[in-house]
Amino acid sequence: MRGGVAAAGRNMTLDAYARDWLARQRRLAPNTIKAYGLALRHHILPRFGRHDLGAITTPDIRDWLRTGLLTAEPNTVKSHLAALSALLMDALLDGLIPANPAHGAGRRLWPREVRVPKALTGAQLAVLTYAADLDRALWLGAWVRIGARTGLRPGEQLALTPECLEEHLVRVEQTYHGVGRFGPPKGGRRRVVEVSHGTGELLAERARLGRPFLFPGRHRDRPLDPASLDRAFGRAIHRAGLPAHLTPHCLRHTYASLLLAAGAPPQYVRQQMGHASIKLTVDVYGSWIPASRPDLLAVLDEEPERHPPRPARHHGIGRILPFTRPQRRRA
Repeated sequence: MRGGVAAAGRNMTLDAYARDWLARQRRLAPNTIKAYGLALRHHILPRFGRHDLGAITTPDIRDWLRTGLLTAEPNTVKSHLAALSALLMDALLDGLIPANPAHGAGRRLWPREVRVPKALTGAQLAVLTYAADLDRALWLGAWVRIGARTGLRPGEQLALTPECLEEHLVRVEQTYHGVGRFGPPKGGRRRVVEVSHGTGELLAERARLGRPFLFPGRHRDRPLDPASLDRAFGRAIHRAGLPAHLTPHCLRHTYASLLLAAGAPPQYVRQQMGHASIKLTVDVYGSWIPASRPDLLAVLDEEPERHPPRPARHHGIGRILPFTRPQRRRA
């Protein structure tokens, strides 16, 4: 059986398999399909397109990754590997190859990664909000405030309609990918997000515009274009003097980090963010908490004094009994 699989893989090139592979990926988000298509066209097919599927080996892929790391960012190379691995995994499921040679091919190749915080501190958020208010895009100040106070992903915020708003609640039912394409929220999970009174007023003010979406674009039946959002946000980041790697998604990170720093229960933050697991909430966002909490440590100093020892009764005399080991009875 294994020999038959290997023979099948040697009778089809990667280029031939990839021709309709991307079109069959209907479960992927449009942005992921776009990224995979670019990786195939510019990086994978020029290197492996003429190779038979069964002839591609893990050492071949590792050599390709090493070459890519000389000219590109590690995260870019990782995305190329993810596209190739997804294609070869489907070839494995289709019975064309006996194993996925891309699985684990990147081990010990990436330089030690230093996690750069993508969340803003309270002071940075204030500066960014001020810069957004000064931008020629009159909607940008409201965008920054709502994003930092709801934790919505940019596509989810773009897709908001007046019908999504309830008193102190926002129903997240869809996301916008651009060019008129909508889809379900990430992971296919709809959720309800609680909002503060002030945030509710901001959202209601956007709803009173009388447009189908809270952040309308040039076309009446479409939201603001994601590319327009990225350009306006980049201008505000530059004006505020903040790191250039920050994107609109950093407002979601900021929301979670500030809530956790304020002492919000991680389970509540997980629910608001729509995470499938609390591990992501704690491990990632918890590591970006921008403030120390000496007030929490002070509780440890105060705790003993809050519970003075109670006197014990011994033959009618109140005293504190010392700790003594129980005596063993002699046989």
